[in-house]
Amino acid sequence: MKKLLPKGWVETELGDVLDIEMGQSPPSYSYNMEGIGTPFMQGKTEFGKTFPTIKKYTTEPKKIVEKGTVLLSVRAPIGPTNIANTQMCIGRGLAGLSSNKIPTNFILYYLRSIESVLDGLGTGTTFKAISANKIHTVHFPLPPLPEQERIVAKLDKLFAQHEKIKKALDRIPQLLKAFRQQVLTQAVTGKLTEQWREGKDLEWRIEKVRDVTNYNPRYSWDDQTCLSFVEMANLPIRLFSPLKSIKRKFIDVKKGYRRFSNSDVLLAKITPCFENGKSAVADGLLNGIGCGSSEYYVFRCKEGLLPYFLLFHFKRTVFLVEGADNMNGAVGQQRVTQEFVLNYEISIPPPQEQQEIVHRVESLFTKADAIEARYKILKAKIDSLPQAILHKAFKGELVPQLPTDGDAKDLLDEILALKKEVKEKKK
Repeated sequence: MKKLLPKGWVETELGDVLDIEMGQSPPSYSYNMEGIGTPFMQGKTEFGKTFPTIKKYTTEPKKIVEKGTVLLSVRAPIGPTNIANTQMCIGRGLAGLSSNKIPTNFILYYLRSIESVLDGLGTGTTFKAISANKIHTVHFPLPPLPEQERIVAKLDKLFAQHEKIKKALDRIPQLLKAFRQQVLTQAVTGKLTEQWREGKDLEWRIEKVRDVTNYNPRYSWDDQTCLSFVEMANLPIRLFSPLKSIKRKFIDVKKGYRRFSNSDVLLAKITPCFENGKSAVADGLLNGIGCGSSEYYVFRCKEGLLPYFLLFHFKRTVFLVEGADNMNGAVGQQRVTQEFVLNYEISIPPPQEQQEIVHRVESLFTKADAIEARYKILKAKIDSLPQAILHKAFKGELVPQLPTDGDAKDLLDEILALKKEVKEKKK
């Protein structure tokens, strides 16, 4: 390790340069949520991005750490860190690490760079934890103090920029969701094909679902006929997603399951599947037929209505919200009523315009899917960036080493001397 360290750095251990205080829980009867006594933290439950949120207090604190102490979670999960934003009592799920000579953020950043290492040092079956001895012996690369300060300043700047990028990136899923909903709204209101329709004698009409579909059509097949069985878990939320199914014989699923065939529209009726938008056009079924959950409504479109055009209506947020307001049944087992769905009014253009609309919606959703795929790749890279930055920082590759920095050995000797002095005074 020493050969890999930059010039002027020294390899030491956490216990040599930091004051490490293992937490100790006060008696449970001393806890309160009214702000009486000393702020108390048992573990990482109240951790934030950098500072914790104090919710609990104790009137009989056992182990107290000062403001600015780095808090390390030492019981599962092992490794997460925060900085104490006030004097507080810490329980056995935490350890406090501090130093009068090393910047708090330098300690914090280093511990975050080795979070997985710390987790690997944990032992135990019921509650995995890391002992004080193991924390003390964790390697710690120590640069000269001026370089530590430059590293912290650089990391602060980079992570502030990273946070801005991450927040901007995190908006993309909601923007894509809103875009898809806007496309569906324009599709079923005629705005999507407004220019295409100019000069054509095409009239839209308003119909109830019951009048343009056959509701839960009855099918019967030979007992040995193989078909596709579609579980509720495989009914997609996303539009144009393929139906996943397993092969079954009709005799095995003829009782207690809903029957359907290719081009039927499936709609989940039970909460929360309905609110989540689980619905699809049955397509690619084995032998063109299938069975699935009894919690499906099945609709076979009559002549003049394309299945996907009906599905566009079912996928709209306005339909799902209104449907959720029209449910009955016990809590946790509520279902959207068939009266609501069958009486739901939909706008329908002539078949040729429906075909054009389906084509355009599919094209726009494909573009949105491509953007989403690129977003996921970029997000994975952005999420992995902090560890890459921290890795460079503690290899001495993030900021330049300057001749005026001196040697970290002098800093280490000073810290060790101070720790020895304090220890002798305690004796």
